[in-house]
Amino acid sequence: MTAVPILEVTVQDEQPRAFPGTVGPRPAVTVEQLRTAWGLIADGWVGPPAVPWRPVEPVITVRGCHGGAGASLLAVAIATASSEAPARVLECAGPAHAGLAGVTSAELGTSADGGWSVGRRGQVRVLRRLNNPRSLPPAAVEEEALTVIDSGAPGTARPPWLREWLTRPGPTVLVTTATTYGLRHLEAVAATVPDPSTVMVAVRGPALRRWPKGLALGAAAVAARTTGRLVAIPDDGSLSWAGLETRPVPTGLLSAAHTLHTHLLSATSIGDPQ
Repeated sequence: MTAVPILEVTVQDEQPRAFPGTVGPRPAVTVEQLRTAWGLIADGWVGPPAVPWRPVEPVITVRGCHGGAGASLLAVAIATASSEAPARVLECAGPAHAGLAGVTSAELGTSADGGWSVGRRGQVRVLRRLNNPRSLPPAAVEEEALTVIDSGAPGTARPPWLREWLTRPGPTVLVTTATTYGLRHLEAVAATVPDPSTVMVAVRGPALRRWPKGLALGAAAVAARTTGRLVAIPDDGSLSWAGLETRPVPTGLLSAAHTLHTHLLSATSIGDPQ
């Protein structure tokens, strides 16, 4: 049998080469970036907004720091607390992540462009985003004096107009829970806020004086507490498993919403939560 010669090939390590016009090698893409990109694609992401959203009425933006923090219910409560005139809530999460479908007592159809489902709950209109991420929120009706944005939790895909809106300073509520997990996520979201001076922090759980001693507060939580911008929201157990549905907003949640509404739309300061 004839021996077959073995060809040995030596491959030397090669440094990553930069593309023409670049300074150096491209940074590695993280798993979180890939997840965010996939979320945008799955939600119909279509690039930057063709037309930015510029409402004429006051707007309060509610941002959940993590899933299940209670941001959607707080948005409804703040709109309900606007007793001087009717208000509306814009639920901006896509249909797969929507949480306000059951809170309306009447469904009124869709917006003129078909991009939003419209319902009513007392004097509050609830608009839920449908599948078209390019659809801007419809203009508020004449008597509506306030819009409350429920922006959805981090990690959910956001439509182009909302991503642009979140880069603009304005009255904002960051919603989290009185847990190590919740307060860590509060710090991460607070770092993305354009103007911290316009931010209130709402923490769902026991009163501040009853928090566990080992529960560490980060810089954003300490700053909010020191300046009277931290509000504790009583944890209503029934909301955890049944949701709000069409029943009245619980008293504790509505009281916290009144405090947030007053502080965000005026210069009135508040004290340390009890």
